[in-house]
Amino acid sequence: MLFKPSSIKTVTITEANPDEILKHSSGLNRVFLSESYIQLNAAIPVIEPGNTYHLVSLGRWSMHHLLFHILKLTGPADVYATTWSINEDVVRHLVEAKNTGLLRSMSFVFDYRVRKYKPAAYFLSQQYFKSRVSSCHAKVTIVQNELFHISIIGSANYTRNDRIEVSVIFTEQNIADFHKNWIVNEIVNADENL
Repeated sequence: MLFKPSSIKTVTITEANPDEILKHSSGLNRVFLSESYIQLNAAIPVIEPGNTYHLVSLGRWSMHHLLFHILKLTGPADVYATTWSINEDVVRHLVEAKNTGLLRSMSFVFDYRVRKYKPAAYFLSQQYFKSRVSSCHAKVTIVQNELFHISIIGSANYTRNDRIEVSVIFTEQNIADFHKNWIVNEIVNADENL
């Protein structure tokens, strides 16, 4: 036996005051536990190059909310994303962002199952964005313009959901370029016959 069950300590978790849910750490890594989209805005009022941001959604906001917040901070940008799933209403919001100029371009790699389970979202995305299918479970979003090189890596798909999701935001160009390059390569070389 590797351990004795009796050696496991019991921890009591008390309910936190909603006003105290937002947590910050010092230094180049900042950690946020965000209960609402409003707190997401308060948690990241600016993106500082060289910082890494760790976020937990607590099911109160979704990946597209985070993307729109980042775009609000960076200004118009090109976006490259991979996701296992996407909803049609999210694609419609992205199309609106493109029409208003907030989103300069969007390139997606979806899991091939999206054609079967979310066909409206997939076909709408193909009309407005570079969209390909692959065998993909990765959740990565790159936001780039002349001033910002942001990588968002986490557990969230481009769907509305009330699950707890995590995201890590990196602000270094070499990380953004690394992920953008494999995403673009997958878009160019993906096997559409999956």
